Amino acid sequence: MNAAWMLLLLLGVDSFARTFEQANDAYARQAYAEAAQGYESLIAESIEDSVVFFNLGNAYYKLDRLGCAIANYERALRLDPGMTDARENLTRTLLKTRRKLNAPAPAPWARNLFFWHYDISHDATRVLAAACWTLFWALLAVRLWRKLPYLHGAIIAAGVLALAFGGSAWVKAHPAQRAVIAVEHVALRYGPGEQEEVVLYTPEDGGRKAPADLFDGDRVRVEARRDGWVRVATSDGARGWAPENALVFVTPPYNRPPEDAGAIANTEEAST
Repeated sequence: MNAAWMLLLLLGVDSFARTFEQANDAYARQAYAEAAQGYESLIAESIEDSVVFFNLGNAYYKLDRLGCAIANYERALRLDPGMTDARENLTRTLLKTRRKLNAPAPAPWARNLFFWHYDISHDATRVLAAACWTLFWALLAVRLWRKLPYLHGAIIAAGVLALAFGGSAWVKAHPAQRAVIAVEHVALRYGPGEQEEVVLYTPEDGGRKAPADLFDGDRVRVEARRDGWVRVATSDGARGWAPENALVFVTPPYNRPPEDAGAIANTEEAST
C-alpha cells in the first residue's frame, strides 16, 4: 500500500511539472491564452502555489484581463506576502483599472488585533505558533525541575507569543472571502436576480447618489452566496448582489473566470 501511494504521489508531481512547464513554454511563445489555460488546469486540480498564481496573473495581464490578473496576484500574495514581484505587478495593474478602487479593509477587530501579521505568510505563522507552544511547555517543565531567574517571565512571554501566532494562523486559515470583478461592467442589485432593481448608493467620499456600478478589476468583500449570485461590498460603501460568473474569487474555493471579459454580466448599461 505504501508503494502504491508513493507511485501515485510521484505521478502527481510529474503531471504537475509537465503541465507547469507546458504553460511556461506557452507564455514564452506569447501564447498567453494557452498559458492561462494551463495554469488554470493546475488550480482546478487544487494546486495552491504562489508561483502558479503569479504566472497566471502575468498571462492575464498580457491578455488585458485586469480583474483576472489582480485576483491571481492577490492569491499569490495571500500565500507569500513577501513576493515583491507580485506586489509590484498588482500595483501596476490596479493603476490601469477604471476607478482604482481600494481593496475592502479587514474587519476592525482583525485589523486592530493582527495589524502585525499581514507581511507574514500562513506557513510562517503556523511554524512560529508551534515553536512558541513547544517552548512554553519546555520552559514550564524546566521550572518544575529547577527555578531559575527570569524563567517565569520567559514562560509568560512564550505563552503570549504562542497565542498570538496561533490566532494569526487561525485567521489566515479562515480569511474573509474576497473577489475581483472580471467583466467590463456589472451593476449591483438589491437582491439575487436580474429582476431586482439596481442599487443606488452614496459613496463614502461624500459624492452624489449613483448606481452601484462595478468594473473590471474592482475588488470586493464577499458577504453571502445564493443561487448563482453573490452579495458583495466595496471599500467606498456600495453593497449589493452580482452574478457569481462576473467574479474571480481570491480566497478558496477558487473558480474559473468568465470566458469573455467583454461580456456584460447583466442587462444594465454602464453609467458614465
